[in-house]
Amino acid sequence: NVAEITGYGKKMLAKCTTSCYDTHAVKLCTLRVGLCPLFFVRFGGVTPNMSRLTEQITALAQPIVEEEGCTLWDVEYVKEAGTRFLRVYIDKENGVSIDDCERISRRLDPVLDEADPIAESYVFEVGSAGADRELKRPRDFERFMGSEVEVKLYRPVGGSKRHVGTLKSFEDGAVCIMANGKPLRFEKDEIAQVRLYVGIG
Repeated sequence: NVAEITGYGKKMLAKCTTSCYDTHAVKLCTLRVGLCPLFFVRFGGVTPNMSRLTEQITALAQPIVEEEGCTLWDVEYVKEAGTRFLRVYIDKENGVSIDDCERISRRLDPVLDEADPIAESYVFEVGSAGADRELKRPRDFERFMGSEVEVKLYRPVGGSKRHVGTLKSFEDGAVCIMANGKPLRFEKDEIAQVRLYVGIG
């Protein structure tokens, strides 16, 4: 539910008062609408350098997240069903609460306004990394070595694009898991995504 609209000129914010929950994570979302001149015509829009953008957002968010007693897990900027999302994922030793998300969202809002890293409209979300978080960096794999993971592939291997097993090693982007008592190794260019696996029940 949209409770208030604040700000004029370049940015206009519609604040979501309804907290968004899913099975494995908690998040707070804010709609941010960039106002463009009427004479400006965008043919499909300009895709920003995603790596540079997420690095910029990380630099802005990390001090705030740490001051609030959390750690910054990841930042992503994606387009889903025609809507762009800026997502800041946070983590905390004893679990992330909706209050953590709200405090960080409120503090990060004006910082994003000032820095203005994204010209187009987008939904801004602050949420927990979740129990089924994606593993991307070497330190992510090191931290969860021995955990159950789900590996999704671009092309089928052994008749399937999806494999679940115990994470055994990570080296130069290659992932090795133990599945059904057998070791499976996937090279970096085969892997679409690796996430912690949360089984039913």
